[in-house]
Amino acid sequence: MDSKQLAVPFTEEQLAESKGFRVTVFSGFDGLLDHQLLLLSHAREIAGQDTSGILVVICYEDFSGGQVESDRQILLSPEERAQLLTAMGYQYILPWALPGSRQQSPAEWPVSPKLLKKKGGRLVPGADMWSNAGFRDLLTKTMENDRRFRALTDQSFSDTDPENKVYKKLTGLIEAGELTEAAHEMGFAYPLSGYVVEGNKIGRTLGYPTANLRLADHSKVLPAQGAYAGMVRVRGTWHYSMINIGIRPTIDAENVTIEAHLFDFREEIYGEFATIAFLGRIRDEMRFSSLADLKHQLDKDRHQAANILQYLAPENADKEFIFMQERIRWS
Repeated sequence: MDSKQLAVPFTEEQLAESKGFRVTVFSGFDGLLDHQLLLLSHAREIAGQDTSGILVVICYEDFSGGQVESDRQILLSPEERAQLLTAMGYQYILPWALPGSRQQSPAEWPVSPKLLKKKGGRLVPGADMWSNAGFRDLLTKTMENDRRFRALTDQSFSDTDPENKVYKKLTGLIEAGELTEAAHEMGFAYPLSGYVVEGNKIGRTLGYPTANLRLADHSKVLPAQGAYAGMVRVRGTWHYSMINIGIRPTIDAENVTIEAHLFDFREEIYGEFATIAFLGRIRDEMRFSSLADLKHQLDKDRHQAANILQYLAPENADKEFIFMQERIRWS
């Protein structure tokens, strides 16, 4: 992802120059599940509700060329996790790729564990971090001095079982196209981000020009093929939209596409970075006997999308994420 799109106001160099933080919280933060919200809440208690005294370290799997291992699908990319936490009011966020399958010495890590230990203040790791071998030395003091909270986070982690029950439930909802339910489960509309590329421009001839999205991270869970109502953020503004994911069976039976028609928007945005936030499903992917039939269906889709968005689109659409529940906004 282009660094200018990354809403993370903190780097390792800034960490080294800082006076330090009252508390540093570590977790994967993939989807901001309940046990991760507990971590943030606990960190605020330690910091006296002062989020400026909190450093949030996003721990994610070792990446190669911006992509996670091919067999691992994710709900949020590290960049999206950082943007979400920023939108929630956390100012100091440091994405950190954990050592991967090969053995890496601390000297090879993107951020020095010693620096984190020195600057981090009280360390509050998520239960998804306790078993990571690379963290054992870093967390020794925390494990000794905060056994009660470790037990609490372990219990929360066990109760929500994010790597199985919750994670599988969310991915199942997204893959089935149940984006409204998924949004309310997560607390925000599920996003897909990437760059706008040229398509075959058939939509333009039908009165429905589309922005074709090339994903920035192909490891993201993809919604089922079909038509959706949602919002698209480009150039800092969200726009009502209808989105299609599929193989465009009426026109081109080979290429899978993600394309969005932005309501009342006609600017050229090729090469621009954009984010789609899904709010509801309109229909399954369909094949039409003619472009005239397709045009008729698109007219119906737009009307249905407008109705869905009028009901579901939240008032806080000036944010980088479309929040659905206050619990996630202020967790």
